[in-house]
Amino acid sequence: MRPTRRMILIAGAAAWSPSTVFAQATRPPTRDGVLRVALLGSNPAQAITDPRTGALKGVAIDLAEEMARRTQARLEVTSLPTVQAVTDALVEQKADVGFLASHASREGPIRFSNTYLRNPQSVIIRQTSQITSLGDLERHKARLGVTRGDSIGLFIGRNMPGVTLVPIEGAELGPIAALLAQGDVEGFAASRLRLEEILRAAPGFRLLPGSLYGVPQAFAVRAGDTQELAWINAFIADVKANGLLEASIARAANGTEIERP
Repeated sequence: MRPTRRMILIAGAAAWSPSTVFAQATRPPTRDGVLRVALLGSNPAQAITDPRTGALKGVAIDLAEEMARRTQARLEVTSLPTVQAVTDALVEQKADVGFLASHASREGPIRFSNTYLRNPQSVIIRQTSQITSLGDLERHKARLGVTRGDSIGLFIGRNMPGVTLVPIEGAELGPIAALLAQGDVEGFAASRLRLEEILRAAPGFRLLPGSLYGVPQAFAVRAGDTQELAWINAFIADVKANGLLEASIARAANGTEIERP
């Protein structure tokens, strides 16, 4: 997937009176009047491409636009193919804010904000498999495909030793469908929304009910950007309190859930 970029000018923003919690924050993550954002193009919990307009839309876009509005900054959004690409963009100062699933193994060069939403994860399994529930996966020693480095793969590897993971590079539908067609795995693990897309490209599979894990979604910043991280955490608290985040999730209708206290 080639990086794509969207630029938005947030002009004439109305004066904004911050809440008490937001007023205690320190410095917004902007440079020279620009808010540079990088997100994972294969994560529909963050954003998708509108098939009619070709523009990115979704919760991450709504939040980025609101941040730019409040700081009266020009917004630049870059969609990247991998977690490492988003991390590199932050480290190399090509982006000042990233949208990623947070995990301790990804920290070091970057730091994560508080969680703002959860992305439920599940498994598709062959129609002929004896596996009928998520609890059956370990009992039947399932072999599952995953995107290398994906959060659900990290979760299964840490918590379900009876399951064998077969990682593939990237999250494009073509390689996933090819892996499933080869017959080397019984199923594939990903977000429920992503799995519904895969089912349309790979007949002969079914979605197991329930969720293995709600992957936490967060903002990411460079390690050392502590003042910017404090600003973002206060921003998250504010958009949760004023209903903006919940309204954005409802519009996206992508199965994600707001992070509750």
